[in-house]
Amino acid sequence: FKDYGMKRCTVDHGFFVKDLGQNNIMSVSLATDDLLCSFPSYKYAEDFHKYLIQFFDLSVQKGKVLQFLGLRIVQTDHAISIDQGQYVFEALEKFFGKNPEKIKISKTPMRYDNTFERELYDALPLTKDELKEYAITYKGSYRYHTGTLGFAACQTRFDIKFAVQRLSEFNNAPTAVAF
Repeated sequence: FKDYGMKRCTVDHGFFVKDLGQNNIMSVSLATDDLLCSFPSYKYAEDFHKYLIQFFDLSVQKGKVLQFLGLRIVQTDHAISIDQGQYVFEALEKFFGKNPEKIKISKTPMRYDNTFERELYDALPLTKDELKEYAITYKGSYRYHTGTLGFAACQTRFDIKFAVQRLSEFNNAPTAVAF
């Protein structure tokens, strides 16, 4: 990217910017094997694509609706919106299957009453065999579920952030109550 004239952000080393002149910039955000780029026109995008394919194969998404790391990015003439609707739906589908009637609606992501807190801390950690059984029953390990929910909580679902953080405290020794 440096050879292409881009400058690395001093705070986020996966973010690069190039000044194109006339108040135009292009930006590139790296995430493992994905790039999210913004350009003032398709001409710049095509030029950058030609540059990159010298080094590796890549596929390109173009248009007003893009998928990037579980995010759906929608651009209109008036705004850009970001959501994780599909990501959350797929996470719920792994757990509940294609039966949305199994999903229980709640006003809060988890109980916060004293009784529940006492149940959380009085419960003993699950044994290895119990953990295996729970992972089969709940279609994934405890860490898998807290990680999946944590990703959503950090990106777009801030309303579940406290509950996910709270339950993540049990990642090293999940209990039946926490699960």
